[in-house]
Amino acid sequence: MNTNIKIDIIGMFRHLVYALKAFAKMHDVDLTFHSEHKQLMLSYDPEEIINVVFKLICRLVAYTPANQSVLLKVSLAGESGKKYLAIFLHITGINLSRIGQLTNDIKQRVHVQSEVNGGTHYELQWQLHHSLSSDEETNYKMRPILPQILPNFYAQVRKHLQSHFTKTDNLIASLTSRHPKNAAFLKKVNTLILANIDKDGFNANHLSSAMGMSRTQLYRNLQPIIRQSPGCYIQTIRIQKAKELLETTDMRVGEVAFKTGFQTPSHFTRIFIKHYGVRPSIFCRKTKM
Repeated sequence: MNTNIKIDIIGMFRHLVYALKAFAKMHDVDLTFHSEHKQLMLSYDPEEIINVVFKLICRLVAYTPANQSVLLKVSLAGESGKKYLAIFLHITGINLSRIGQLTNDIKQRVHVQSEVNGGTHYELQWQLHHSLSSDEETNYKMRPILPQILPNFYAQVRKHLQSHFTKTDNLIASLTSRHPKNAAFLKKVNTLILANIDKDGFNANHLSSAMGMSRTQLYRNLQPIIRQSPGCYIQTIRIQKAKELLETTDMRVGEVAFKTGFQTPSHFTRIFIKHYGVRPSIFCRKTKM
């Protein structure tokens, strides 16, 4: 089935990076986008290209050291009649060229090169089914992304957010084999947070008291595991639980907000956007009137 559609691919990548900024921020990584094209109308399969680029960005962000950066660059390359979309990912602060599992399951060929300054450079060459002529590009230059395309785009983002955003259960499973003591500690922390998740006043002080340790001790034990302060981690658990409720129940956004300890729906929406880059309604199992 041909699912190619003709829209602005630069706008698509810009929205994708925006949606992932909160994820990168949780890892203390600066994620940015750059292109010499303000707009580029191309025919392509959005689900296929989003799947590949989304997956690669998430993996690279997870491997990138704190206070480093991931840059996504997109350009049109090649000769006339044989043009292709060149997608570049530049990572600072670490050489990932020997970690093959980052790209092994990606069907498109990925060129990986280490850099002298310790960074890593990734390149994908995406063959185009059709690219517009220069005249057509001129005619489309000022045309915005069609409103009916945006729900489809965010539907694809939502689909991949469900599998790529960090979940506490996945983190515990990962720690169990390598650091069982850390896994047991984090499991206890998560249990206490979830037991009090509907209480808006539950904070790091209450958590440290329930754990039988000082706030400083809690920070020293928790921060190396999740790279967040206890207060931020409590908020992360609230938001993840909220996303789960939106995806698996028929609760309204306001109901979910109160159920997960937020005083007002507006405050909940603001924090949700900060974490996921999109409004909570994007994750609703069905449209709620």
